[in-house]
Amino acid sequence: RRTRHPALRRRRPAHAGADTWLRSVRRSLGMTQHEFGARLGYGTNMVRKIEAGERRPSVTACGRLADFLQCTSVERAQLLIWLRGGLVR
Repeated sequence: RRTRHPALRRRRPAHAGADTWLRSVRRSLGMTQHEFGARLGYGTNMVRKIEAGERRPSVTACGRLADFLQCTSVERAQLLIWLRGGLVR
């Protein structure tokens, strides 16, 4: 059985959006926006926009995040739908 990343063990607060959750994940990993962006294939400015709720991460970036967090296939699908706001294109 795969060990889940600590970020996935924490429940997402009902009031928190994907932007808030991603920021908390990044901070719990001790990563800067630049380092986190490098993992997702984004620049610092795009990470800032995602964390501010101005943009959504791409399907590819969601997949990279799921890989980094060692998500199961079910968690990966849930993460993708949630982060994309139900928009999977």
